[in-house]
Amino acid sequence: MSQDRKAQEINRVWWNERAGFHLETAFYQNFKRRLDDGGHALLRREVEELGDISGLDVLHVQCHVGTDTLSLVRLGANATGIDFSPVAIEKARNLAETLGIPSRFEQAEIGSLSARFGPQFDLVFTSYGVLSWLPNLSLWAHNIAGCLRPGGRFYIIEGHPLAYAIADNANIEGGTLELEYPYLAQPNPQPFIGSGSYADRERATTANDTREWSWGLGDITNALMEAGLQLRWLREHPEGFCPIHPAMKKCDDGHYRLPAPIHGRFPMTFSIMADKLSNTKIR
Repeated sequence: MSQDRKAQEINRVWWNERAGFHLETAFYQNFKRRLDDGGHALLRREVEELGDISGLDVLHVQCHVGTDTLSLVRLGANATGIDFSPVAIEKARNLAETLGIPSRFEQAEIGSLSARFGPQFDLVFTSYGVLSWLPNLSLWAHNIAGCLRPGGRFYIIEGHPLAYAIADNANIEGGTLELEYPYLAQPNPQPFIGSGSYADRERATTANDTREWSWGLGDITNALMEAGLQLRWLREHPEGFCPIHPAMKKCDDGHYRLPAPIHGRFPMTFSIMADKLSNTKIR
């Protein structure tokens, strides 16, 4: 088994455990309440940047427990969610059945998407906390392109590489931003050991070992362009989607922000919209 495959199997065990309890956490209960009330769980920025998706066939890559996939359906799309975690897919299917939201969820590896689905989607969507789990961005980008119809779109909103580089013990409240982890791609994934998750830092867990990859914005955009996708725009945002650092606080709009005077000075997330041109040939 290759080093990357071993790392992914370690990560799968980690994600299986988190998927088992995430819908019970306050973080995800908030999303579930919004779905229960007939709405959606997406943040305002995603909705605004996606625009009208009514009637579109959408593939949600790395969908986890399905709250965003079901939100895409609530916004009018025909959505399919995929994830490498069988527990996540089971939870997503159960949630969809409980809510009565028509959708499809399948366990799948990133490298199999193009062969498995082919160019049958108008939009591929992925969001938040997805890229650090991928050992090969070229494989990722080519499979995304292979799932899009000519003229289809790819949209990603994700934690900014700079945000993931912030030191755990950075004195943000004191007005400084300290970096500890790599921003640029490294030869090997970074090992981490820690209990809990972004949804519940205090949760007692048993699978606490992960391997994560760092990717700079250049790595991400070049991978997409090399796969034949044309960037429509790249945007950087000062708000986060979860408390990447304990000093970040949730605001009324659902986003997490750094405290003053740091907020607004550094990017916490970025988003990209890219198009598959009609003459694109996938290698």
